[in-house]
Amino acid sequence: MKPRTVKVLKRIGITTIALSVVYTFVLWMAGRSLHKAYAALKADDRPMASLEIIPERIPDIDNAALIYEGVILQLKAEAAGEQSLFEHLDEMADKVLTDPLDAEALEQFRQLAKDEIVLHSLTALVRGTRKPSYWHDTNYSDGAAVLLTHLADLKRLTRVLCANASLQSANGNHDAAWETAIASLRMADDLKNEPLLLNQLVRFAQHTISIHAIHSIGASSVPTDSQLKELKVLLEGFDDIAPFVAAMDGERLIFGEWAFNLKFDEITPILGNSHSSMLDWILHFSPLRMRDHAAHLNLMHIQTKMAGQHYSPDDGTTVNQRLDKLPFYCILTRLLMPAINQVKRRYLQMIANTRLTRAGLAALSYRQNNGPYPSDLSALGTEEFIDPFTQKPLVYQTTPTGFVIYSVGLNLIDDGGITTENSMNGDVVWRHAEKVNTAASN
Repeated sequence: MKPRTVKVLKRIGITTIALSVVYTFVLWMAGRSLHKAYAALKADDRPMASLEIIPERIPDIDNAALIYEGVILQLKAEAAGEQSLFEHLDEMADKVLTDPLDAEALEQFRQLAKDEIVLHSLTALVRGTRKPSYWHDTNYSDGAAVLLTHLADLKRLTRVLCANASLQSANGNHDAAWETAIASLRMADDLKNEPLLLNQLVRFAQHTISIHAIHSIGASSVPTDSQLKELKVLLEGFDDIAPFVAAMDGERLIFGEWAFNLKFDEITPILGNSHSSMLDWILHFSPLRMRDHAAHLNLMHIQTKMAGQHYSPDDGTTVNQRLDKLPFYCILTRLLMPAINQVKRRYLQMIANTRLTRAGLAALSYRQNNGPYPSDLSALGTEEFIDPFTQKPLVYQTTPTGFVIYSVGLNLIDDGGITTENSMNGDVVWRHAEKVNTAASN
């Protein structure tokens, strides 16, 4: 072999060894950062495996989901013009729940509710909400491909129940109206332990629909003592940030761990149009991918802590700053990071609505037992009715025909009990005005 060839081969060998040493060191450093990220989560007592946060299967006899699914299948199997009966019922329910009440839509819903299948379905739904537990057979191991089709159907069922509560109230059947509204709240609570933010957002939407129905029928009647007691217990279950925090863990474990354990050819379809040769290199290079994984764990850890902290209007800016500071190679972290600030805002709005509804129901009960409405919240237990946005008491005022009670909302400004279409402005309000109920004929 020529001396020159030997010299070239020697240099190649030295270079290869040097690169191998550098790569090994870089890989070790990346592994170390990933190990530290996992250790920090473990030290903070966060769940470390998806099995810790996925609800366990329950006996069929205790499972409300099976009742709901049976009702849905039956209603979808029946035609109502070009729609299924399920779609038609939901469409009518949506019109009934407008504010102010659409009298024509209410009459159409009244006729629809007389249908034997609909009547049977409504009865079954209320019975189903009395089941002790809820479990939906969801394959969370599919990660981002997980099917959550049950969520939209549950929201529709809540809407149908609340429309029926409004109909019962309009018919003068107040006791049944309250029972149905309570059932809708129980259905919303079924999603409490489901482990993803989307599940919790649907639970928030169901809660909003149910609260609207409660406020509406509260204008004509007051729940019985036993109904008030059940409402209090149910509403207390929504006054809890823990399901939101648990769902943040779910996002990390179900989506994050799934994505970072995918093979390269399984990741690229997820990236879609953002796929490029630079991304190929980054995703193939194990040290950078491990660094990306560590960044995701660290950021989700911080965001999960932030989920349980008091609200600040600067939360969104803080989140964006953290994302902006991520290194260029943190591709999957950016892709997987949920819109935590938006979800937190909506969750706190749910808690605000829960607290003002609890206070309003207490005021209705006080009025029934004592004559006038209470002059202030101190008569009801002010310590229980704190605005989750300001940590100060909710605003409460009596009016000639009732009361107004509200949280100042996301802008932290007292807008005088005014609501707006933009949730960032205005207050979260129950403006209660008594009305004489004219019972409609069945």
